[in-house]
Amino acid sequence: MKHHLPALPADYFFASSPDLLATASSAAILSTTNPAWTKTLGFAPAELSGKKLIELFPKCDHKAATAALKIAVNSQSETTFSGHCRCQDGTFRYIDWSFCGKEDVLYLRGCDNTKRRQETGAFERSLRLQSAHLELMQAPDLGIDGLLNKALEQIIAVTLSELGFLFLYDELQKDFVLHAWSKSVLQA
Repeated sequence: MKHHLPALPADYFFASSPDLLATASSAAILSTTNPAWTKTLGFAPAELSGKKLIELFPKCDHKAATAALKIAVNSQSETTFSGHCRCQDGTFRYIDWSFCGKEDVLYLRGCDNTKRRQETGAFERSLRLQSAHLELMQAPDLGIDGLLNKALEQIIAVTLSELGFLFLYDELQKDFVLHAWSKSVLQA
């Protein structure tokens, strides 16, 4: 006995997708958006209809986004772009986009990867911190100067800073003075 599932209309998939789906003109002016745009970015469909997609990207992403959109329109093939997209409240989400042009229509799909990118960043910071802690705990008896040098090196490694530190230690007074320096200044 075969079970037949009822056919679902194409608009069901459009409406129920967690990804940002949209159609736009070849000039990337939005015409139709699915409910995920409201859930993810906070914009009502009426706020997006007629809006240029590029207006949702920060200026630093305009060049790359424009290039990807032009490729999709001109080559009639799929192109991808990853970058920030402005939410209605002014915050930004990190979206991985796929653009595909067909005749005079541009089809858009965006996947919100903000959480994954934040978790990856937090995990990497945690690993750097654990590594720095282990390095300090396993350091041989370096004396106060050596230990301070090692600790400051680890601070730089954990923070990914290009700033460094110089310190002067006065043995008689058991006091030290810490000075900040920049690697780029010392290399000049």
